Amino acid sequence: MAKYSTSRTGRLSLGVHTLRITDVKEQDSAAGDPMAVWSFECVDEGPEYGASPQPLFTVLEGSKRWKWDQLLDALQVPEGQEIELTSLIDGIIEAEIIADEWEGRVRSVVGTMMVATAAVVEKVKERQQAEPPTAALEEDFDIPF
Repeated sequence: MAKYSTSRTGRLSLGVHTLRITDVKEQDSAAGDPMAVWSFECVDEGPEYGASPQPLFTVLEGSKRWKWDQLLDALQVPEGQEIELTSLIDGIIEAEIIADEWEGRVRSVVGTMMVATAAVVEKVKERQQAEPPTAALEEDFDIPF
């Protein structure tokens, strides 16, 4: 009989991790405010490389946009300009991962976001250049599902 890993998908250890933005989707919040849903992957060296915290939801306008402001600060996006959200994909930040409980399950969520140092960003980019992109690997296989 085959053996399977008991690692929890998407669960990162608590503490500060280096994260890369992998995707963003625009939608409206329950209150009707424009919102973005951000996906990240952990790019720390070590066993948590590639793991993902829960998506981050940021309101983009009005008084509830504090998480959006914090993300912009962590990415060092200058004030006073208009950007497309997709331009922030591949951005690298440092983030505190905290535990949150939802419907009885503990999950890893992005807490405070901070600027990643230039040395950390450079190391991540070097590692990305040395690794083949995941999409290219998937194209090599004919998976029937």
